[in-house]
Amino acid sequence: MKNIIITLVISFLPILTFSQNQVEGVVYEGETNKPLLGANVYWLDTEVGVVTDFDGKFSIPYKKSYKKLIVSYVGFTSDTLDVVNPTKKLKATLSPKSSLDEVKLVARKKATSRSYIEAQNVINVSSDELLKAACCNLAESFETNPSIDVNFADAIFLEPDR
Repeated sequence: MKNIIITLVISFLPILTFSQNQVEGVVYEGETNKPLLGANVYWLDTEVGVVTDFDGKFSIPYKKSYKKLIVSYVGFTSDTLDVVNPTKKLKATLSPKSSLDEVKLVARKKATSRSYIEAQNVINVSSDELLKAACCNLAESFETNPSIDVNFADAIFLEPDR
């Protein structure tokens, strides 16, 4: 019986010491008070850091030498928390650096493009290019494109005299 108790204490000792050496908390966005996913949380002047989960929660290892906790997120002002009581859950609220205006990305697909992947000289002609100069038939579309030579053949073939 004594051996079982000692085995249980020894097996649970790492779990107890691990849970006591952790600082836990949550990171929120200042304006909407929503949790921030992927915020960086690290101890000042160390390489010890974690990233918040989906609920903005974090759990970071703690030593007595650690005093200041830095919380940062892209587009937000970083915050420094003084950790006095490591057992108390921390709450960090980050405010946006500045509001951004709408960003529009506009791209146009070229009507013709050259392929540099193949060994042959290949030019891809899209339907937009074909419709640009088409008047009556498809053959006229190729007249404005210098890479394609269009030849018209007569329907009547006359044999030369011998």
